[in-house]
Amino acid sequence: MRLQGTDGIRGVIKKGKDLGSTQSSVQLYLSSGTLTGEFFEIYCFGFARYLRKTGKLASGRGIAIGWDPRDLSGDFTARAVAGVRKAGLDAMVLGMVPTPLVPLYMAARGLQAGIVITASHNPADQNGVKIFLTPAGLKPLPEEEEEISRLILYLDPEELKAAKETGKHIDARQEARRLALDFHASPANSWLPEGRPCPPVRLAIDASNGACSGIAAEIFRAAGFQEVVEFNVRPEEGINENCGVVGFENISLLKADNPGALSKNRFVKAMFEMGRKGRGEADGEIKTTIGVVFDGDGDRFHLVVYDPKIDGIHVLSGDEAAIHQARYLMKSGPDKWKGALYVNTVESDLQCSAAAARAGFTVGKTGVGDKWLLRKAVEPPDSFAVGSERSGHLITAGYIASRENKNVPVFIGNGIKGALNTLAAIFFLYPDPREEGWMEKVVRPFPPGFNKIRYVYYTDKAKWRRDSGAWNRARGLMADKIKEFFGEGAFLREKNFQEEPDLLYFEIMDSGGRLRASLHIRNSGTEDKTGITIKGPTEDKDLLARLGQDVFKLLAVEIKNAAHPYCKAQNRLIRLLYPDRAIARKDLPPDLLESGSVDRLLREVGEKEGLLETVEAGCRLTELGRWYFQITIVK
Repeated sequence: MRLQGTDGIRGVIKKGKDLGSTQSSVQLYLSSGTLTGEFFEIYCFGFARYLRKTGKLASGRGIAIGWDPRDLSGDFTARAVAGVRKAGLDAMVLGMVPTPLVPLYMAARGLQAGIVITASHNPADQNGVKIFLTPAGLKPLPEEEEEISRLILYLDPEELKAAKETGKHIDARQEARRLALDFHASPANSWLPEGRPCPPVRLAIDASNGACSGIAAEIFRAAGFQEVVEFNVRPEEGINENCGVVGFENISLLKADNPGALSKNRFVKAMFEMGRKGRGEADGEIKTTIGVVFDGDGDRFHLVVYDPKIDGIHVLSGDEAAIHQARYLMKSGPDKWKGALYVNTVESDLQCSAAAARAGFTVGKTGVGDKWLLRKAVEPPDSFAVGSERSGHLITAGYIASRENKNVPVFIGNGIKGALNTLAAIFFLYPDPREEGWMEKVVRPFPPGFNKIRYVYYTDKAKWRRDSGAWNRARGLMADKIKEFFGEGAFLREKNFQEEPDLLYFEIMDSGGRLRASLHIRNSGTEDKTGITIKGPTEDKDLLARLGQDVFKLLAVEIKNAAHPYCKAQNRLIRLLYPDRAIARKDLPPDLLESGSVDRLLREVGEKEGLLETVEAGCRLTELGRWYFQITIVK
């Protein structure tokens, strides 16, 4: 059994006095996804034990450990450090840092392992653990995670309680911060031209109330950007709460009169204000207004660009940013990069891969998760150009000086480096923002296709496994529907990804055997949800949207977890609203949700699943919400 998901451990945090449970911390996590301080200590202790058992680390050696700022009390991070020390290893404490700084520090110090206490982009009521191995900072393979999990599952909690903290606590905060500043300033890692002023950009940063707060702005200023303004830098206001990358996912354009789910985001409001200010200046002084949006732990980003002609904000996902970087590499060094590997995951736009191939790269594809991109990067590293996820992980080669003064290559999903070098690529390729067509080239580096992700929330992930009942019914539904939508000659071609066996991935082929579209279904590795992603040409968007809706309806019936507290609350809410009642947020019953965030519930059931809509009187059911009531709740 693996305790880990796509990227480590994540779950809702609870302190001992809030639990009311006799289960052990590991049992509690397995049964409800709840994380306690004891779990962090056991997990880090078990990981350290694994390192010693496998000979990767001897007693007295160090593990780099850092965290994002969501644990304001410091209780959980202290327990994690204690777990490392009780296993006899030194804790090299980096403190609050962006996740990429941990593998960077490993490479610089020659450390074999690192830990980050973070739940990345997940809500503020959650936390988790990411782990890294070898000086290259790779994330563990599934078989390594299984071995770590076995050690933790069979660990005697009493043994841990009795263990002494024999490892040292080494404060490496200042050293780590200096390393971050030096790394991003190095010409080996920054594509900004030395000795030349940065382009006239008014730069806004959304730090997501997370790990990039403060340090990202310092790095951008050091790189030469003259006007840098930070937003969402107060962890006490809630990491990822109305801020950060998650709110921008699957959005390509925001208009001032319709910001939608981002209406409460101060960064969005500031982008419009800054953009309008730039628009109103004299022609020779106009500054392009660009924003960089990070997630809570700083390993991914989106760029946003204010468009004065339409008073709107364009959003560039990881796909668009990666194509800019790829074209920069090819234009600046065609002899080196011709035929090099450009790799993205199954979630990327199909047109993104086509654009990379047209630019002269060899194109590869992996399952979801930057760990698989990283594995491609190091095998072999000289032939690797760009790795990307649509969600904003971008990987290109970086270099760091080891203690032996060797230039060590590092491949890391690094939001700050990715943003810096995407901006450098854009202004290298398209240096004059006043040029006609500049905005279109920047925000649409390839003609985007239809790309829609539908999530079914609060799912029992065990019900979505290869060849399960739901799996086979979904396969059968898709086989029937594509013939209905695309004609009798259309067919499905299934692809399997060894790294992610429970990913159902179909290419939709037309009667001539040409790729028409793709659809895949996978459990989230970090949240209690299952995603349906469908992609294809924009001319097929209506058919593809109908196909996605049909698959959503099937899975909403098949794999919801009725015992999940949010699922219970969702069903209570839908009963209250059926058939066409509207209720204001303030008038919802106080006991609607046993524990958690009602705002999160409304966001996931409404904006994400589409079962609710907002009207003047409050929230009410959509047509899909009424269907859900009739099919699932009444029965």
